[in-house]
Amino acid sequence: MSYTRTSKCVLVLLSLMFAGFVIESYSQWKGVKSFAWTDRSRTDTFYGKDEYREVSVTVWYPAEPCEGKQCEYAPLISDLDKALPKLNGVSDETIEKLRTLRSKSRSGLKISKQRDKYPVLLFSPSLGGHTAFHTGLAEALADLGYVVVGVNHKFESWYIINEEGRVIPENHRFHDELKELRIPEDITADGYREKRGERLRILGEDLIFVLNKLGELNESVFGGRLELSSVGAFGHSVGGAAAMEAANLDRRIAAVINFDGTPSGQVLKEGIKQPFMMIEDKKDLTQPGNKIQFDRRQDLCEKVGGDCYRVLIPGASHNSFSEFGVLMETDFSKRKPGIDILDTTLRFVESFFDSYLLGEDADLLPSSKGIGPEVEVIVKRATR
Repeated sequence: MSYTRTSKCVLVLLSLMFAGFVIESYSQWKGVKSFAWTDRSRTDTFYGKDEYREVSVTVWYPAEPCEGKQCEYAPLISDLDKALPKLNGVSDETIEKLRTLRSKSRSGLKISKQRDKYPVLLFSPSLGGHTAFHTGLAEALADLGYVVVGVNHKFESWYIINEEGRVIPENHRFHDELKELRIPEDITADGYREKRGERLRILGEDLIFVLNKLGELNESVFGGRLELSSVGAFGHSVGGAAAMEAANLDRRIAAVINFDGTPSGQVLKEGIKQPFMMIEDKKDLTQPGNKIQFDRRQDLCEKVGGDCYRVLIPGASHNSFSEFGVLMETDFSKRKPGIDILDTTLRFVESFFDSYLLGEDADLLPSSKGIGPEVEVIVKRATR
């Protein structure tokens, strides 16, 4: 990749400056744009015959330098106050912290002219999550020359604000009702996975819809600089499984990373064709449930058509791959382990997409990144 980089090892969230909670990353100019789109070709029949699929989208990208008021950093969540009246269960303390947080991106900047084309990464958050809580990762990747497209999904994400300006909070009725089914009394294990897989496929289709919308706007909004014929997709938890579903449906998605998400349906049965990386917490395999999950994910890796990597990070938990906990913690000594996990995650994300999107000779082993041997990488090479 010829885009000038300040470092191959950008540290995510290195410093949270509590006089305004500024998220620090390196110094490339970064722009951010937000969109709200409705896919009127698809209805979400579980929630109603008139419920079209809708998404809210944030795009982080390398930018031209700012001028005047454009130089003000954008809020971490620009539409928070509009959404709050519709959101439940958010403490006053959390709201006040979120209001003070600012990103290191600036709204409305033009995309940088340093390159003719920029590689694109689609991102999907966890169930109840939000792309804002992956801003540090997105900005670090923008520093490295990627365009990161975060997609919040109607009903699955914390909230979206649709193109009509209506706040739609999370609604997990599908997932809650599915969890209430007893196996095997109410549904078989295979039936459960198929039903869940159908929902994940809808989220995967959301990502493809966004990819198509970017194609429509590429010239007018991004100066034709988005490379959309071969993109990456990644996500956290349900979002990671959605990224796999999208890859299974659309070969424009050339490489996939999943942060500790469990796929279902056809993807679980057959894998995907593209190179794949699962980044997950390193569990105690003497516990039967952990061993079952470990073996199931290894079986999935064996089915992947491209190269497959499993990165197991000790000390991580399922929620370690979101920045929310780090953002809310005020004690640096407690925050530091979370920052280290996010940094390790970034290093593997960078190397994987550099290798499989850009064709760079990127070493994906921990020793090449200054990461200790406690981080385990399991590799399955594709049959050439």
